[in-house]
Amino acid sequence: MDYIALSDQAVRQNIDALTVFTEFVRVQALAAGYAGGMYWKRHAAREYLVKTAPDNRQQRLGLRTTC
Repeated sequence: MDYIALSDQAVRQNIDALTVFTEFVRVQALAAGYAGGMYWKRHAAREYLVKTAPDNRQQRLGLRTTC
């Protein structure tokens, strides 16, 4: 089997592309934890901070205070 030798520039480009792709995958996994949104929800005379998930789940994070 015959192999074609790569130039130094091609080898560097391959290493750089692999490094960028690996970092992209790592950061994408970290960003998944921040998906969704937040808003203030009024219930009776109080307001609560609510976190929403991409699948529409909601979680109350706490009561709004006037510090």
